[in-house]
Amino acid sequence: MKIAVIGAGKFGTAMAFAMSKNNHEIIIYDIVQSRINDINQNHRNSEVFSDLVLPDNISARATFDEYLNKCSLVCVAVSSSALPLVLDQLSGFLTVENVILNLSKGFQKSTGSTLEKIYFEKLGKDILFGVGSGPNFATEIIAGDISAMTIATHSDRVFDVVSRAICSDIFFVQRSTDIVGVGICGAVKNVIAIIAGIHSGLGFGYNSKFVLLTKAVQEIVCLVKAAGGQPETVIGLAGVGDLLMTATSENSRNFTFGKYLGQGLSTELALQKVGSTVEGLDSVEPALMLAKNFNIQMPLVQAVFDIVYNQQEARSNVLKVLFN
Repeated sequence: MKIAVIGAGKFGTAMAFAMSKNNHEIIIYDIVQSRINDINQNHRNSEVFSDLVLPDNISARATFDEYLNKCSLVCVAVSSSALPLVLDQLSGFLTVENVILNLSKGFQKSTGSTLEKIYFEKLGKDILFGVGSGPNFATEIIAGDISAMTIATHSDRVFDVVSRAICSDIFFVQRSTDIVGVGICGAVKNVIAIIAGIHSGLGFGYNSKFVLLTKAVQEIVCLVKAAGGQPETVIGLAGVGDLLMTATSENSRNFTFGKYLGQGLSTELALQKVGSTVEGLDSVEPALMLAKNFNIQMPLVQAVFDIVYNQQEARSNVLKVLFN
């Protein structure tokens, strides 16, 4: 199978590596020329994984080309903020035969739209489309740990192609039809991870941590239901699975960023210490915008907004949501 992966960041590289184990021909597209050169010349992507050696069936290119329309599967793993531009550029190289799998997490910042709406706007409503999400740290995928992912799609063909691309003795997928719910879970869990990190940075223990996470699940269920998704999605891999992993581990950049805030660092210093993108920050305002559209409250997301953007005191905001 010919596969394209758009984005040579950690997750795109990890998924390319996982799929390469099934002997697919994989090309990674990225705009960072140093990454392209490193992959093609050294079989490495040292900027994201210093010790990973990539197999010969992975190569890289800097610009979209005719290879894309030969691909059975096109995986998109770019930041949500870059997604509209990437899809604009990608649209001229795809055909109705390409299966497209979104691996990005977040919302459209300007409108609060879930990401599938951007795909349908840019590529058409009849595309063969799915969303992949689950409790997966890129570092553990490349280490060969057992991994799993929910694939949300209305198409049997999409699920079949994605399954053949990804599934192995250490990586399995589960099917959902709830594209909206899976997308919302993947975006909001990053925001929740920030406040969970703040909670830990303040020195609170496990009793109140799981009060907070229980409230987070309830909050996500409300938003998923309001947006037309399925509440049961929230108790699956893309919901509770990804939430608990991201909101309890220092391998999560969102959690680590929040922990620094809880320890008293400013937003700027916390971002500097993390040293890479904190995806949850781009989802705070759109999540609140979406909640407002549906006339629902999201106190945990609001607390992150107030702490990060209104410079309100962290401890009082965490206590307020715990006792709300």
